[in-house]
Amino acid sequence: MMSLKLFSPKEKHLCCLLFAVCYLLLILPQAKSFEYQSGRYAFRASGHGTFGLMTETNNGLYDFRLRGQFNYAVAPGWTLGFVYAIDELAIYQDQYFTDAFIFTEGPCGRAEIGFTNSVAGKLGVGLPDVGNLRINNANLAFRHIENLGPMISNPTIVDTRYSFRVSTVSVPTNPVQVGVSFAPGFFNDNFNYQSDIAIRFRQPQGLIRYSIFAAASFIDSPNDLIADIYTPTVTAESRMQFAAGTNIQYNSYNIGLTLRAIYDHNAIGMPSDGLQFGAGISYDFLQHSVSFSYILSVVGIWNNHDTLIGDVSPFTTHTAIASYRQRFNQNWEASFSAGAVISPDDNHPFAAANIHFRF
Repeated sequence: MMSLKLFSPKEKHLCCLLFAVCYLLLILPQAKSFEYQSGRYAFRASGHGTFGLMTETNNGLYDFRLRGQFNYAVAPGWTLGFVYAIDELAIYQDQYFTDAFIFTEGPCGRAEIGFTNSVAGKLGVGLPDVGNLRINNANLAFRHIENLGPMISNPTIVDTRYSFRVSTVSVPTNPVQVGVSFAPGFFNDNFNYQSDIAIRFRQPQGLIRYSIFAAASFIDSPNDLIADIYTPTVTAESRMQFAAGTNIQYNSYNIGLTLRAIYDHNAIGMPSDGLQFGAGISYDFLQHSVSFSYILSVVGIWNNHDTLIGDVSPFTTHTAIASYRQRFNQNWEASFSAGAVISPDDNHPFAAANIHFRF
């Protein structure tokens, strides 16, 4: 039997929370998101959680996300609302929220103001994640590998995901969706401002369904900015980024391709910019799914950082992950993954198993 001795005190607390939610979902195996509506008012709460183990360090592997949304129908076709969300990654980075913003929706689109990710992150696409390892969002497997070295872990632009910003995006039901966002940096000293623009084209019907995405971002004067938890902090005159990707669905096959380029202008300190490329494919058959994903990360490829030790060679990392998932019902599933992270210093094979639930 698994013992909580494998977990730190913080992990034990989260495990107890996950077990409590698991117990409730076990009683209500067909539980759905909680929804309440009265007149013009509506509230919806949803979430998911992951609990398992990884062989690299025999540490607990966990993840969760909780989200609540309040809506008020101002007029036919117009809605005013508030969103609050919290997840494991936010707590890991000592944040009190993943999202905390107000929004309004109308016939033309949606506008948001508050603490949330940029449109470059929200409209982005990723790789198939059958193993529930969060491979598109600060990959959980990387955290359990010691002496990994710098690595770009996100295929989309998420450098200031917890910052105050204003965003607007067109209606998602249209084939072409365009969004812009601006973060003035009011509540932190890590950058002056960030501006983003993103576009996504979707074809959600037919034999071949696909989504194509592209985005660009500019950050002025990042100063000791934590852009990625697996790379050094950023101090530079500016940071420029480009991201693109596509998801293609054909019958039971799902294919994902991603590319992200980061360039720090007049940077000091150890490099944290570079390139990331990802490719993945998954196949669904009844209640079973399998996937294979490959991620290439190259940090310091531009050799443009002023370091105290002179020029630093680019740090290249290859990651390959194969996963299998068994769905039990709409709420519960189990996943098994095996893979390896190959860096210039060492090879890190790993295996992981977890239980995932959603409501």
